[in-house]
Amino acid sequence: MKAALALKGRSREHGRKLWKQYKEEGLSGLLRFKHKGQVSPLKDKQELSERLKTEGFSSVKEAQSWILQVYGLEYTENGLGNYFRANKIKLKTARPHHPKQDASKREAYKKNTRKN
Repeated sequence: MKAALALKGRSREHGRKLWKQYKEEGLSGLLRFKHKGQVSPLKDKQELSERLKTEGFSSVKEAQSWILQVYGLEYTENGLGNYFRANKIKLKTARPHHPKQDASKREAYKKNTRKN
């Protein structure tokens, strides 16, 4: 048993738990599939997937408040960030700009540079 646990990189305590489970439930108990993770309540939410495709969120905090408002589900920022990473969802963030920037002057500049 020690050699088998060493080969699999498991501790003695893990081996004891497996042995106890084997004695109580037999081989079928050991071979039974155990799903450790939970299915997120956000998995099949259509409004969320539409929002992510069109507008997106600029921050996890914004997504957190939107989900609370629309679905009534409370998520921590860390938990929601983990959900986004696990599902390969990237937040849409705008490039930084100066707060005193004049949008009309910027558009005029763009039009002038395109003509040349």
